[in-house]
Amino acid sequence: MVDQGTQLEAYIKELFQTLDKQFSPQLNLDSYKAQFLPQLKLNSPVILNGNPIGGKLAFQEHWLKFPGSQHNITSLDYHSIPGTGTFVINLSGKVRFDETGKTKLGETADIGGPAPVPSIGGAPRTIWGSWLGFNANLILDEAALQNPNSEVINSLNWKIVYRPEDALVTI
Repeated sequence: MVDQGTQLEAYIKELFQTLDKQFSPQLNLDSYKAQFLPQLKLNSPVILNGNPIGGKLAFQEHWLKFPGSQHNITSLDYHSIPGTGTFVINLSGKVRFDETGKTKLGETADIGGPAPVPSIGGAPRTIWGSWLGFNANLILDEAALQNPNSEVINSLNWKIVYRPEDALVTI
């Protein structure tokens, strides 16, 4: 039997992998956007790097404008709040972004510096920047462990806490 902590850790890692989904021409734009943290409740407050974004739909629209990303969670701390049916989760990790100057849809992105022109034989390729440190806080319904695809995230606060000097992406 898998314990609650192991189950929650796997769930959180999977949640953050949704932020790294690549665009596929087989999906329409709305289906692609809906893949970013689909477990957010519609009116969940979302704060990215100290800036309030709004609810689920506003966050998904905003995240679409970011370059490609890769998240790696390095620590996770959670506490159940008795009588509320919720977890308070604090996690830290590393994230890096595609520094080619393109958004997730391949459009020109404002990455904060001159973008390299990557290609192999004329085909575009991803150039990953340095790893940035991030911290995130979530309030999550305990029901997430029984029904992982339901809307169970009550709030999200995601913040860059370390940015190396050579990183081009600014958030």
